[in-house]
Amino acid sequence: MLNKILKKLFYTIKKTLSTILYLLYYKWVNNDRFILLYHSISQNKKDKAGLCIPLKVFKPQIEYLKKNYKIIPLSEFLQNKKGIAITFDDGYKDNYQAFQLLKKLNVPATIFISAEYVGKKVIYPSDKNNPNAWKRKHLNLNEIIKMSKSGLIEIGSHCLRDVKLTELSEEEALYQIMMSKRKIENMINKKVIYFSYPHGKFNKKIKNMVKIAGYKLACTTIYGNNKIIKDPYELKRVGIYSSDNSLFEFKKKLSGAYNFMNLIQKFRDLYG
Repeated sequence: MLNKILKKLFYTIKKTLSTILYLLYYKWVNNDRFILLYHSISQNKKDKAGLCIPLKVFKPQIEYLKKNYKIIPLSEFLQNKKGIAITFDDGYKDNYQAFQLLKKLNVPATIFISAEYVGKKVIYPSDKNNPNAWKRKHLNLNEIIKMSKSGLIEIGSHCLRDVKLTELSEEEALYQIMMSKRKIENMINKKVIYFSYPHGKFNKKIKNMVKIAGYKLACTTIYGNNKIIKDPYELKRVGIYSSDNSLFEFKKKLSGAYNFMNLIQKFRDLYG
């Protein structure tokens, strides 16, 4: 009970603080080099992590981006000083519906897939003890190939399965990183050079493995923009979640008004 109250209080403080920062400062500042992170484009009552965004919310977000920002493929992100890239983690089945909208608006994106989950319904390890767990549907091979051939969608790796790389042995972590690349390349008959760390978990050794495997960049879940890129294997992203269900909240996220979340993430990493 106390945990729920504290979560609600934190949520209220976060929303209020971001609104104040947005109206006083960030609304007037150009924040034009960042990567968006989406997961599932659906409405799902079993989603307890806020990963699902209904299509009716996603559509105006993309239309707003198209009108107000320069949207570029992830492959062009490092070379451009301005531009936003759109990414999806996990490779959920409903990403194909999102692709139909992106194709209609001619908007590029990158989808990071878990190679062994292709075409499957999976209960993720974090949900295994939940009797009402979300059984997650994933893109099938035909859908992945169609999107890859469209010229709009780049396919990247999110490992073989839903794992936390920092909790694996070095051998198993390297296997996840290298074998997922090989499997996806065989699926789409293209080089796979983009990686997203599952759960955002990485360290220096994991980053080095990603480099050795032949990836050219890697995306984290560290919150923020990428105005200055110090390390292409540690790209920040702006996560869009079910709580961002109004265009005003979405604009706040894009502006940088939630950049203080980066400090909170660092604090959590240090003190658990």
